[in-house]
Amino acid sequence: MLSCFNKRGGRALVSGLCAMFACLVIGERVADASIGNNAIEFRDQSAMPGKVVPGGSVSVVVGLTNNTRNLVGYQLEAKLISDGLVGGSIQFDLNASNFDAGENVIAKGGGTLNPFIKYLTNSNRNIFFSAFNSDAGTPVALAKPGHDTLAEIVFNVSPDAEGTFGIQLGSLTELYDRQLDAIPITTPTPSILEWQIVPEPTCLSVLLLGSLLVCRKRKKI
Repeated sequence: MLSCFNKRGGRALVSGLCAMFACLVIGERVADASIGNNAIEFRDQSAMPGKVVPGGSVSVVVGLTNNTRNLVGYQLEAKLISDGLVGGSIQFDLNASNFDAGENVIAKGGGTLNPFIKYLTNSNRNIFFSAFNSDAGTPVALAKPGHDTLAEIVFNVSPDAEGTFGIQLGSLTELYDRQLDAIPITTPTPSILEWQIVPEPTCLSVLLLGSLLVCRKRKKI
């Protein structure tokens, strides 16, 4: 996240030009299984996919692709991998993490998330989601783009953090059919989605980079 752009509104927009160049780096990075049914994928929603600044936050949507079986519920476990962290800390944000009801596979597939079975919890190193249709005997429709989200996971980077960290599926992740039998899933490829903690660029450096690109383009003309 740039100093002049923060997806969650943590920092103010400094200038129109700065915002314009900052938007050039915004995109979505996906770690998924390119083949295989009922594949779970991580979708990096960060302002700078693959990178995060100290004191920033990361948002990851966990989605379901190539869905071939109707579901009645699921469990999702994500584990924090911090072996590459050389300073500071990374923590899951339990308040910001959610089931993304607007695109949730159950809520948008014709079901209703059961408030008594829907919960999420976390420890130091993992976060756990559980979600089932209120009518356990009625499976929801197959997932499709825009209606295929299992959860949005948010974690925060401490201001003194350095190094790299990542996230991967935990062994408790399962999809369930109407008989509450586990549906075989395909795990993300690569199995760990990783971020590098980088110094926050200033608006001046972003503008200088934009000017350099313009100059290079003019030389080629």
